[in-house]
Amino acid sequence: MKWPSEKRALKLAAQLSVLNQKSGAMEPFHLNRAQRRVLFAALGTRRLVVGKGRQVGCSTVLAFLMLLLCIMNPGLPCCIVADDQAKADGLLRLIKAWARDLFGGDIFAVQDASIFPVDPATGQTI
Repeated sequence: MKWPSEKRALKLAAQLSVLNQKSGAMEPFHLNRAQRRVLFAALGTRRLVVGKGRQVGCSTVLAFLMLLLCIMNPGLPCCIVADDQAKADGLLRLIKAWARDLFGGDIFAVQDASIFPVDPATGQTI
């Protein structure tokens, strides 16, 4: 599987926009320090487990990483895991909007989401 370099990832991020949660306006996607650390750790190790706090942008940077991996590895199956369907749908909308911005169209074949509640302690389907 192909992975982007840190330099290439930052160059692509500079071409994208995100919604400012406070103002509701679109603004350039500038990775903050926590986002850079998460992204660079993922690119460096090619494995990632994030014990995350709220509002540091981990979900956004991981959505960005998913976009990069999908661009570089056509046909790569991916999934989004979130604490509820609305959050997973929001991340998918963000990824698809970025893809439209970059390529001028919808480049992803998205199947309907299968929703399976999972016990976080065991990882088993409930």
